[in-house]
Amino acid sequence: MVGVVLATHGGLGESLIGAMEMILGGQPRVGALSLQLADRLEDATARLQAALAGADEGDGVLVLTDMLGGTPSNICLSLLGGPRPVEVVSGANLPMLLKAVQARRDAGLAEVAAQVKKVGRSAIIVAGEALAGPEPRGEGGERG
Repeated sequence: MVGVVLATHGGLGESLIGAMEMILGGQPRVGALSLQLADRLEDATARLQAALAGADEGDGVLVLTDMLGGTPSNICLSLLGGPRPVEVVSGANLPMLLKAVQARRDAGLAEVAAQVKKVGRSAIIVAGEALAGPEPRGEGGERG
């Protein structure tokens, strides 16, 4: 089973895990690295390594980060290509986490990452646009 770690600024990772557990119940091999302003890079890296070790049972770890280019993401990106199979997907949201914990039992690391990316993108909706429905089409089928 693929492990899941959320690496985020502040307490976002723990909050997403709490929301996920409200919906799905407790899940094994899910952890978080929450970076605080006062954290030293060396300490954060050590905590990340511990979170990965706690989540990995041999099938690799999917790391969800809040923002590509942020310190949590940058720390995680440094682990790509290392001895432990790790994949990093940025833009973490609740639908992505739900998909990750549901898909990880039946799919490998790369497939879980692909499914999580797809769900994350499809979960971004502007409510006003969705409620307005499709735009009217002109006579030739083109949008007006």
